[in-house]
Amino acid sequence: NECEAAQILISTAADTDWREGTLELGTLRTAEGRALRGTFKWERVGYVPIEPPFDAHPEFPSPICKWIPDPLLPAAPFRVPKGATQALWLTVRAEADAEPGTYAGEVRVLRDGAAFATVPVKVTVRDFTLPKRFGLKTAFSVMDCHTLSRYPDRYDEMRRQSHDILLDHRLNPDDITRTSPPRIDDLLHARERGMNSFNILNIVPPPKKATDWVLLAKPSDLFTDAFYESFTNRVVPYVADLRRHGLDDMAYLYGFDERTSEYYAGIDKMWRRLRQDVPGIPLMTTAKMYADMTEGKTNLPCLVTTDRYCPCSYRWDEKLNGRLRAAGKEVWWYTCCSPRYPYANMASYVNPPVEGRL
Repeated sequence: NECEAAQILISTAADTDWREGTLELGTLRTAEGRALRGTFKWERVGYVPIEPPFDAHPEFPSPICKWIPDPLLPAAPFRVPKGATQALWLTVRAEADAEPGTYAGEVRVLRDGAAFATVPVKVTVRDFTLPKRFGLKTAFSVMDCHTLSRYPDRYDEMRRQSHDILLDHRLNPDDITRTSPPRIDDLLHARERGMNSFNILNIVPPPKKATDWVLLAKPSDLFTDAFYESFTNRVVPYVADLRRHGLDDMAYLYGFDERTSEYYAGIDKMWRRLRQDVPGIPLMTTAKMYADMTEGKTNLPCLVTTDRYCPCSYRWDEKLNGRLRAAGKEVWWYTCCSPRYPYANMASYVNPPVEGRL
């Protein structure tokens, strides 16, 4: 029930140009000849250009580096220009019923149709199985509005494909900023594949167009009876539908992204009303009240009503977390444009991705 990955890098000299390369993957087998119950695939690593200025990181290769690895592209013939490096990504997945043991095979590297190199591969399958339902709650955003904007004629296909990429790696396909509730059929599919958490809606007015992204709203647009009635008219019947499908135990509501103290009284009032109208649905925020608490401000009204606090990772305070958990709260964390070095940030172009694992 897990994937592991490795890379093959092909680097060319200044006078060498690979016109067409490809990989051939062998079958992974035990010494007794038993094939792995699972999959073995390869993808091309794509590269994206970046331009200064950007925040420096001491491990960034060079201030003049223009291209960094980012997307994984489908397996296809590739070219390696003179004086360049092309990365090729290998992924092995062991199914839940894969037998423990060591499996070995090889990858043949072909250049212009001819064998160029053979790379041995060895995989160890441990003698336990990860549970079907994920253990760690995550919210890796797949923003439907951007998928729709990019793939207007293939939206359903690409939405499901983007969800499956995350589910393959035991991550929840979610979006804290969504302005339309997730489709029930998508949630049932994701639950079948292990999902354990999802956001229903971001507490903002609906966008004018389905391809618009709305993250924030002013207090005057949010803390009114008219907005609350409009919002709950959407949420209450949807939560009832979730309960009919047994999905409500994974759901939460998100709001007030990184908002400061002028929002706190309104947040507190809205949380109290929502607790009455959609009982049992946790209420999450990245508002700055957690940061305020780390600075000694503990008399905030919404401390009583917020269920899930989500500070930016550099704000993490384990002593405060202990007090919040003792009060029945959950503490999450996030990264976005920040934090900067020396903090790990999986969303940063210039931070080495391995820092996210460390």
